[in-house]
Amino acid sequence: MHMAFTRPVFRESDWEYYKIVNRKFADAVLGEIKGRKAFVWIQDYHLALKYSGLLCHSIEGASFALKQLLNSPEYAKRLGENGREHVRNNFLITRHIKDYLLLFLSLYYPEDIVYL
Repeated sequence: MHMAFTRPVFRESDWEYYKIVNRKFADAVLGEIKGRKAFVWIQDYHLALKYSGLLCHSIEGASFALKQLLNSPEYAKRLGENGREHVRNNFLITRHIKDYLLLFLSLYYPEDIVYL
C-alpha cells in the first residue's frame, strides 16, 4: 500500500470490482495454457487481494500511517490478520516444504497437473 495524504475510503463496490478483474486475469491465464501443465508466477504485491502492511517513505508518512491505524481499529485488525496470513503462507518452513514437495511430484509425474 502506498502512502496517502487523505484517509482512504474502502467501498464494497470497489472490492467486488477488484475481485472481478482478478477473475478475468485468472480466466485469461487458463485460456492461454489451454489445459496444459504450466507454471505461472504471480508477484502477489501487485495482484494481492489483501494488504498485509504499509509502505512509508518518510517519517511524516510513517506518522500518518500510525495515525491511520490508531483511528481505525477495524482497519488495523484486518491489516494484522492479513500480515500474519502473509507470513504463514510465504515465510514459514511449512511453505518451503510444500514447494519442494510440489516440485518433486511435478518431476515424478511430468504429464499431470499436481496440486498440494
